[in-house]
Formats: sequence, C-alpha cells, structure tokens
Amino acid sequence: MYLRDAGEWAPEPAMAKDFLSSTAAIEFCLQHKLVGVQIVLKFADQKHDIVFPLRGHGYHKAHGPRDVR
Repeated sequence: MYLRDAGEWAPEPAMAKDFLSSTAAIEFCLQHKLVGVQIVLKFADQKHDIVFPLRGHGYHKAHGPRDVR
C-alpha cells in the first residue's frame, strides 16, 4: 500500500502522495507517527527505484537521523 494522505492508503504507486524531497516524506511520517513504513524513491526507469525502511528512530533536523533510546 502507498500513502495517499494522512490516514489514507492507495494500492497503486501512481495514486501515492508525492513529496518534494525524501526529508519532507520522513518529516511527514514522524509528524503523523507512522512506524513500520518504507520510503520509496521512484524514478522513470523502475530498476532505479530505491526503497528504504523508516524505523522507530528520532530525527533531528539539524543533525539528521539519530537513534532515540
């Protein structure tokens, strides 16, 4: 499933919310407390797509990802 908007999911990538940057996508997930999700970077040629998990870690804007224990 792909995020369409807060609390709304879509079955197709074409229906997914489009973020201006991966940072914006990560911040959205943190603000909406989405855990266990993956960030997908889509490219014109699907073989270049990148998928990475967003774990339950904190994110500090000035310093980037960090582990919050």
